[in-house]
Amino acid sequence: MASFKDIKGDEWQLVLTVGSVADVKRDTDINLAISSKDAAWVEAIFSNDGKFVEVLWVLCAPQAKERGVTPEAFGYRFGGDTLEDAGNALAIAVADFFPRSRIARALRDNWAKTVTAAEDRAIAMLTTTGSPSPTSAPESSDVIPAG
Repeated sequence: MASFKDIKGDEWQLVLTVGSVADVKRDTDINLAISSKDAAWVEAIFSNDGKFVEVLWVLCAPQAKERGVTPEAFGYRFGGDTLEDAGNALAIAVADFFPRSRIARALRDNWAKTVTAAEDRAIAMLTTTGSPSPTSAPESSDVIPAG
């Protein structure tokens, strides 16, 4: 079972089910169910921390409600390390839900490379332009590196 700890040290379990995947689609417009055929959702989630935490909220809402954690308070429980740990947990949960999906396995097996590739793109943008433009975003590229 995939899990991560937030900045307060609370552990959150991530288990995908048909119902939770439907909840994510309904509440965030992210279709985790297509992960067995298309990796576009990976870029949609992992390139936007706000959207990523929305997905996590949907998946963790029952646990949060038991703990008395509101959606706003949930968002305050994430920093850089916890986002990375939660991303790894989500990659594992997706791979567990889609055990025969090559994309899901690649995401799980290459999570560190995926994070590094995203960081490399950001560094390249910063070193090329000096600073990010508030009106432009870096071009999208393959999220799951070959490896």
